[in-house]
Amino acid sequence: MRNYILLNFRFAELYSVKLTDSVDLETGSFSGTSFKDVNLSGHDISSKDLEWSFGDASVTLPNGQGHNHLDWPKHWSKEVLTVNDHLNALSETQKRVVKILNKDSHT
Repeated sequence: MRNYILLNFRFAELYSVKLTDSVDLETGSFSGTSFKDVNLSGHDISSKDLEWSFGDASVTLPNGQGHNHLDWPKHWSKEVLTVNDHLNALSETQKRVVKILNKDSHT
């Protein structure tokens, strides 16, 4: 039997985070999360969570996908951004997520 902990990374900034195999991200929430210099290969993160987060080319997606892969999120940068450029792009993603969350809470 596996124990799960619900992880809430909403609007978190995950920069240069090393995720071990013992970290199970399947039950996490990543709405508005920023990924930079993070290797997500071998971890389950939903396509919805990737759509609602932001990253740049320094990130490796689940299954080892890089920025040249067809499944790379369209709004993620295909270049490695400076921290300032990354934060500016993240801000736009977070504004979009807040609008979606507010819309969902009124329906």
